[in-house]
Amino acid sequence: MRQKNKRKLFAKLNLLFVGIGFILILGLIIPALNYKLIDSNRHNYTELKNYFPLIEDQNIYNFMNQLIKNNPIDSLHYRKMRCFTISLDEDSKKVINKISEKYLNKEDKKFILSQISNKRFLWDKNRLSNYWLLSQVVIDSLHNEKEDFWKAFKKEYGFYGLHSFSKPLFNNNKDIVVIEHSGSGGGTLGSGSILIYKKVDNSWVLIENYRLWIS
Repeated sequence: MRQKNKRKLFAKLNLLFVGIGFILILGLIIPALNYKLIDSNRHNYTELKNYFPLIEDQNIYNFMNQLIKNNPIDSLHYRKMRCFTISLDEDSKKVINKISEKYLNKEDKKFILSQISNKRFLWDKNRLSNYWLLSQVVIDSLHNEKEDFWKAFKKEYGFYGLHSFSKPLFNNNKDIVVIEHSGSGGGTLGSGSILIYKKVDNSWVLIENYRLWIS
């Protein structure tokens, strides 16, 4: 009799552990499915923040904010930028591996490449100065049959096109940054590059521009 009761108790405990395990797995899978299945083209920036992680590192925002200070500001005083970071692809990784060792040694390259992720990040508009973050919904709203997209874009947001940046990647000493940039201002006014910046006297200076594509 005791043996039978023990078996029943053991079976109940097994069911309990299986149930707890199932709930924990669901807790991991459901957010992951939401992240993968959400259509980022149909949501505004505020809504996207519920599904995609923000970049948190303040070093990154200090770097990005200095970039805009070092470049002429357009007629509307903001640089227009897509709200998502660019994901670095295999071509970008090959370029990083080919960067001269006078800028990046083998350990730095390894450290920078280890930071690359396929995860999509959102920029935090509250920590960017003089950047105008645009979601795909906003960009798509400028497409219409009556007016050319870029003409409508310039009317709404000024000149100097629409830009995208990858998440900046720092070396170990945080005195070199590798970042991918792409920009377009029309059908034949676009390019993409891997940019290398070096910190000199507390300022970030562009030292190399590796062209990825041009139109």
